Amino acid sequence: MENINLKELPLIGKGCHGKVYRLDENRCIKICKHAKDMQMEYGVLKHASGYPQFPKVYECKDRYMIREYIDGQNIQDYIKENGFDNGLARELTELINVFIKLKFTRIDIRMQEVFVTRDYKIRIVDTTRYLDKRALYPRKMLKEFKRLRCYKKYMNFLKENYPELYKSWNKK
Repeated sequence: MENINLKELPLIGKGCHGKVYRLDENRCIKICKHAKDMQMEYGVLKHASGYPQFPKVYECKDRYMIREYIDGQNIQDYIKENGFDNGLARELTELINVFIKLKFTRIDIRMQEVFVTRDYKIRIVDTTRYLDKRALYPRKMLKEFKRLRCYKKYMNFLKENYPELYKSWNKK
């Protein structure tokens, strides 16, 4: 990282753990305030390596990570502009199924961390707390669906296509 001048790079995101800058067409760099947070995120991405919903990591040291840049639109903005359909519902549910398969302790999704790519795939950009926080169902995601007025449509989709999840989440 010694040759990277952050002041020359466009800031593309920031949150409670750090900031993300665009390096080039395919890569970005995330700088965390604390090395512990960076190592947690790296651990999750390493654990999820090979799953297309997660960005590839090129390098990770101390408080920074160079990873794949996800070119897409935030899912909340996407739904506001384009609506919510079964394709999007399926992509989100498959992401949650990956969380379950990987034995994440947090299967909830913060919607501001999810992007829809040009080829209509779901990608998640911040994975720091998926192995240490606990959430047995996607409470935040469902709450956001209510706010975006697509909750009933999503639950109907689950009922028809993923009845086990529907039964489990509909009780909550």
